[in-house]
Amino acid sequence: MAGETQREGKRKRKKKRKREHPPPPASPRYPDEAFFPLVIASCANIRKPYARQILEQLLLAQLVFVRARGGAADSRSLDQILHPGLLSLLPLLLNQTCKDCFAVLAAEIVGAIALCSLYANEGIASDGETVKAVVAALGNPSKKVAMAACNAVLDLAAGPLGRERLRESFAVEKLSVFCQVVAVPAPSLHSCSTYKGKENSFIMGCMEDIFLTSLLDAARVLINTCNNEFLDKIAGEVSRTFLLVLQEICLRYCNHKGNMSSTKHDLAETIFRLSMNQISYTTCMPDLVKRSMFGNEWYDFENFILNYWEKAPILLKNASNNGIILFNCLDFSSRTINAAMDSILQNLVSCPPITSDELDILNFLEEVNGVLGSPIVYGQDIRVVKTQKLLSGSGNGNVKEEVHYFNNFTGSNNDVGSVFSCSPIQKCKEAVQSGYTIALRGLEFRSKKIAALSDGLAALFGQPSVGANVYLTPADSQGLSRHYDDHCVFVCQLLGTKRWIVFPQSADSAPLLPRLYESRHSSSCLELAGNFSEGKEFFLHEGDILYIPRGCPHEAYTTTSGTESQINQSTFSLHLTLAIEVEPPFEWEGFAHVALCCWDQKQKEKYPFVDRRPEIPNFMIINLLHIAITLIGDHVPAFRKACLVAASLQSDNGSAVCAEHLQNLALLQKSIFGNIIDSIDVESNFMDAFRKMEEAVHEKNNSFLPRLRWIQHLFQEGNEIMFDFNNMLEAFEEFLLFARGCMEAVETIFVQVKHQFCTSIIFEDVRKSFETLQNRYKKTRRQYMNGMLALHSAS
Repeated sequence: MAGETQREGKRKRKKKRKREHPPPPASPRYPDEAFFPLVIASCANIRKPYARQILEQLLLAQLVFVRARGGAADSRSLDQILHPGLLSLLPLLLNQTCKDCFAVLAAEIVGAIALCSLYANEGIASDGETVKAVVAALGNPSKKVAMAACNAVLDLAAGPLGRERLRESFAVEKLSVFCQVVAVPAPSLHSCSTYKGKENSFIMGCMEDIFLTSLLDAARVLINTCNNEFLDKIAGEVSRTFLLVLQEICLRYCNHKGNMSSTKHDLAETIFRLSMNQISYTTCMPDLVKRSMFGNEWYDFENFILNYWEKAPILLKNASNNGIILFNCLDFSSRTINAAMDSILQNLVSCPPITSDELDILNFLEEVNGVLGSPIVYGQDIRVVKTQKLLSGSGNGNVKEEVHYFNNFTGSNNDVGSVFSCSPIQKCKEAVQSGYTIALRGLEFRSKKIAALSDGLAALFGQPSVGANVYLTPADSQGLSRHYDDHCVFVCQLLGTKRWIVFPQSADSAPLLPRLYESRHSSSCLELAGNFSEGKEFFLHEGDILYIPRGCPHEAYTTTSGTESQINQSTFSLHLTLAIEVEPPFEWEGFAHVALCCWDQKQKEKYPFVDRRPEIPNFMIINLLHIAITLIGDHVPAFRKACLVAASLQSDNGSAVCAEHLQNLALLQKSIFGNIIDSIDVESNFMDAFRKMEEAVHEKNNSFLPRLRWIQHLFQEGNEIMFDFNNMLEAFEEFLLFARGCMEAVETIFVQVKHQFCTSIIFEDVRKSFETLQNRYKKTRRQYMNGMLALHSAS
């Protein structure tokens, strides 16, 4: 009897399980008139088994019908694939708790609709309540429901409107939190991130979990496709914690073979975006940097600016006695050469260059799509090189050449850009043993301490950013051959000693400084510094700083002559080079362009045409004057010098002496500006500018005009830009066709405009616009720096 009762119970349970999984309809078809009343009735009696079974069948039929429409034309709209009444019930079904299958089916219906067509995606995304319900379902205690909701989010994110509506419904924030819950179940993130377990750890188990993979994919898609405004909104504690989770995942498991569909590059971009607007380091105060480099007295810095800046080299002895911020920027386990290499070569990723005048970080991310997080690139990030004399009998006397350790890289432009795929530390150690120097670029993107130092030095000299490179040279060696830089450098000797030979810029009393990224002739260094005796020797010990102006040829050795008493023996050398790169907008020529643009925007009346002909476009006259200013900069040295108007010269010392020195430097900037304006008034020539425009148009010469492209950043939002700076040739060609018939009249207006500009421009007005421009450049550079620092924390 008991056995019969037990068998009867099994038969009942078996029948019940069959009722829970109704078969799908034989063929997909659009719901008939009875569909929606049946759905309503089933929902009203949801607690009764038969009603739940009917509702499940109806939802399954709708899902099959929608999926069958998946290959239809993009013109198929929402009402053609979903019963209108069911749309209003989807939020209710997604929040249904009596049975998981209803919420799962509702989420699957939403996802299927989103993938059916673009119009259908927009239709379902336009229903705000449904989108909010999908996002809320991500937190459902049932993993099946949460997984179905996550897949629906991914499907909705296939369309631009879907991504926008999901972000408006706080999907990114919720996904971030749920990723943390799934990936980091430990009591605290810190305890998890320091866990040293192997593949049997709980996190590794989570990494293999398709649910975490889907959550990461959904968050990645929404973050990697959003705009700057949204990135600003999500910056907060949630994003900071989520960033730590992503860095942990990228650090430990990105190269692990599993179910991770998000590639390393995709995760790298997500990390970059989340970190770029966060404060990842504290900038060194400019006054602290000044005192650490030049001493505590203000006249030391003023003396440097007046007598050495961009003019002559100077050795700042024992600068480390003034402060340790410069010489405590790298950590060493010991003072050996191997410890130095371990310090600078650990956990490196490539730092793709950002265009000089790029002010939208999202454009940069679009350009490097699929590249972020890559291994370092030879020539771009690192070089391993030594300089040696040519073989005897070559007929070149004492001429030297640079030799690269890796045979694949000879230093030519054709070879730059190859991925440095080998193990950098071991290979570099082998190279150093053979006398090669390691030159690693972009330290400000790899170390927070150096980033803070770089930012402070940039503020001190009024520039948007300062580069930082590190050079490690073994004993009895020379790394780079004699060369000059297109930027000023401060060489900070961190370890060991080094001998430097620095040559004058030129025999001219006022030499033309080289410009950033300007092409140079390979023989120029030999011509400018042909006589070795003309060079000045400097011996750098630990804690010393050597300033070398741009354009001064120089070379450095760890070898010493037999008569040299300052250095008892040859040792290895590690030095940090801080490069002050003066970009075109921040030269005095750039300040003149800012002045012209600022003045032009303040003018309310157009310039009259003297002989009553049709009006000449004002913006073309202004552009001719911009060209004239650029031509002056090609031969007047003052136009190429760095403009320090935006320099942060404030001091904690409020003494009268300090105030006097600050006033002296401020008056110096105003005086230089007055000289620049006088040069424009006297030397700007209409015919020279007109011929340069003609030459550019006739020869389709795009090498000169791009120098003016950055001027477009001076226009404030909301102001009409009547000139396309990205297509200058076409605009200039139209102007030339018009101007040739009335050259005399055009020249007259040019002279009038120039005179009005030079006599009415106000320094303070220009300074404000100049500082605004600098802040825009600085923001983009800081975003880049924050993003790269975060990637190095995840490598």
